[in-house]
Amino acid sequence: AHVSAPCTGGSNLLNLSDNREELKEKHRAIFYEILDASMPSLKESDGFSWELPVRCNYWKDSALHVYLKSLSSHLGLPILGTLVKSCALKVCVSNGVPVGKTFLFLSTCPSIITELFRFRECNHSHHAALSQVKWKRTECYPELLCDSYAKGLFKHCSNSADSVNKGFQLYNPTWSNKMFLYNPHKFQQFPL
Repeated sequence: AHVSAPCTGGSNLLNLSDNREELKEKHRAIFYEILDASMPSLKESDGFSWELPVRCNYWKDSALHVYLKSLSSHLGLPILGTLVKSCALKVCVSNGVPVGKTFLFLSTCPSIITELFRFRECNHSHHAALSQVKWKRTECYPELLCDSYAKGLFKHCSNSADSVNKGFQLYNPTWSNKMFLYNPHKFQQFPL
């Protein structure tokens, strides 16, 4: 099962709005309603994946950490992760300049993270300015991401996963330290 909940309430762009606190509260309520609604299905699954933009403020919420750790512990599986950069997926604005939005994908399925791992790096010298990006267009997954995700899911379901996985371990229910390691700047310290 995959969860992609709306990230609007965790966006720093809301700080530009006059009624930012009201909007944050409204969107945060929707976000956590989706989490609550998804929990029973995810607990019945044999694994899950999750995604939010890396700069989304929801990553700082202890409630999100509790939710993800609870799923991981219930399934008895570690949470693995990788960054996925829009520019590596060939997402560009109309004049061909790449979009610099970065996501953090999590999964208990190593083959999904391994397939997405190749999109973690950027080799572009610059990205589109915030004012150039039509953010509504970044709400949907690009075809290259969908294909790679599906390939990883197929490998997971058919038990034909790669012998060497790539990604980073963000949480393991067997760790004595029950911290959820979501900071992408520290990922190199936590190799899989």
